[in-house]
Amino acid sequence: MRLCNKAVFLIANNPDTTKVLKAIQLLDKATDIQPDYYVAYDNKFAFQCELDLIDDAFCTLKNMERLKPESPDLKTTLGAFYEYYKKDTIRAMNKYNEANLLYKLILDTLNPDFRNYEFIITDYAFNLKLLKEDAEANQVLHDCFGNDIKDFIDTFMVKRTREEVLKWKYFTPNGIILGGDVSN
Repeated sequence: MRLCNKAVFLIANNPDTTKVLKAIQLLDKATDIQPDYYVAYDNKFAFQCELDLIDDAFCTLKNMERLKPESPDLKTTLGAFYEYYKKDTIRAMNKYNEANLLYKLILDTLNPDFRNYEFIITDYAFNLKLLKEDAEANQVLHDCFGNDIKDFIDTFMVKRTREEVLKWKYFTPNGIILGGDVSN
């Protein structure tokens, strides 16, 4: 845990490339010591994406999936990696389908008053959009939020193509945005 904290602290004030690489080395040491240290992998993944170390980030993401195979967010992100970087739409769609099943299982057990329910619904809708289920994605969002955030939903989901959603949600100039883990 100290190595992970040290890695994050190292780049907190000045994330230059040398410091980010050093942070990744510290996180490698942390996962060598504790191979199931998920937070270290999560931080390493973010740092690798920041430096465009895509192949390394892909390996880290697969390790994260090994540690948390029931995380739909990881499945969707892995699918996005397959699609965006590997140009493998078959594997991408398989991951999106795995995520879809996991989201349904999770949502079936949650009360809408659960504090992260809206985040889970939103990530589920993103995954539906990637599965080319636009109408269902839009309906899920409107059922959950009603007109409360209709402009946001329309701007960032309804009016965007699937490709725009993929790029906006998962890929930014600084790397990947990984949604919160809902499998805990």
